[in-house]
Amino acid sequence: MMFLQAALNPSGPAAACLRVLENQLIRVLVTREILEEIEQTLRKPLIQTRYPRLTETVILEFIERIIELVEIRPPVAKRFTYIRDPKDEPYINLAIAEDANYLVSRDRDLLDLAKIDYPDAALLRREAPNLNILEPIEFLNTIRDNLRLREQFGQ
Repeated sequence: MMFLQAALNPSGPAAACLRVLENQLIRVLVTREILEEIEQTLRKPLIQTRYPRLTETVILEFIERIIELVEIRPPVAKRFTYIRDPKDEPYINLAIAEDANYLVSRDRDLLDLAKIDYPDAALLRREAPNLNILEPIEFLNTIRDNLRLREQFGQ
C-alpha cells in the first residue's frame, strides 16, 4: 500500500507521490473504508514493533494529512471480485467506479493485475480499460514524462 510506505519512509518514492499530490499535480480518491484500512494497518502490532517511530501522534498527523489531500468518495458498488486478495477489492472497485487512470501500489497482488498474461487482468481491463497499475517509481516517471510533454507543447 502506497500510503503505508509513505508513512514509513518519508524520503522514499511513495512519499514523493504524496508530494506530487501536495503540489496538486494529481488527484487521489479514497473511500472511508480505504482510510480506515490505512489507519488500521499503521496500528498493527507488527508494524508498530518494526517501526517504533510510528507513534500514535505520527499516525494521527499522517492520517490528517491524507484527509486534507485526498478526495473522499462515497462507497462504490462491487464490480470486480478478486479472490486472490479480497482486501484489494475496495481499491480496485473505486478505480473502476471513478474511471481512474492510475492505481499506485507496491502490493504484488495488485501489480500482478497489470500483467497481460495474468488471468484476472483481462477481466479488470474490461471493467477499467484506462487503468494503469504502477509502482510508485513507475508512477513518478510517468508523471515526470507527462509534465515534460506539457511543457514542450505549452499546455
